[in-house]
Amino acid sequence: MKESLRPPARQCASTAAASVLEHRIAAALDRDPRIDAVAFTGEDVVRALTGCLGGPGPAARAHVTLRVIVPDFTRPVAVPGAAGDGAAVRRELLRRVRGHAQDVAALRRSLARGERARLDEEFRALHLTPFPGFCLIGREQLFDGSGCLTCWHADEGTAARERIRHRGLLFDALWRVAGPLP
Repeated sequence: MKESLRPPARQCASTAAASVLEHRIAAALDRDPRIDAVAFTGEDVVRALTGCLGGPGPAARAHVTLRVIVPDFTRPVAVPGAAGDGAAVRRELLRRVRGHAQDVAALRRSLARGERARLDEEFRALHLTPFPGFCLIGREQLFDGSGCLTCWHADEGTAARERIRHRGLLFDALWRVAGPLP
């Protein structure tokens, strides 16, 4: 395939991650899950949530709480492996984050109008060096973005429960110091 026609690798990984997350979120809707994510822009979790709640299906009467922490792109950010940290790149990333937050807010309004489900959402920003993100669903499942997407479920034993607990503690600590989305 010509290089110009080949989709970027991240796009493929993002699509796969969103698909896996969508399936797992849909399976947890009957338990009114809280979804906590540390993400670069929030794209994967927003895409997954929109896929779950945006169409017809089992979302009726679900109550989902979404909390997302993203880097504060108004300040210089050290990006591992990147040649630099340009203001224009940060502005574009912030634009994308705001767009994802607006998409979730629009989904919330749509769900409320149709009396289908309840969605509470909040994006926060934190000045940090981007690192592989993760997503917790109901503190029972962990999707760890380090390397390839790794899924952990609390039913899989002590190691999985400990990993989920540690990521939950990390998320809670970051959430307390994160500020509103700029």
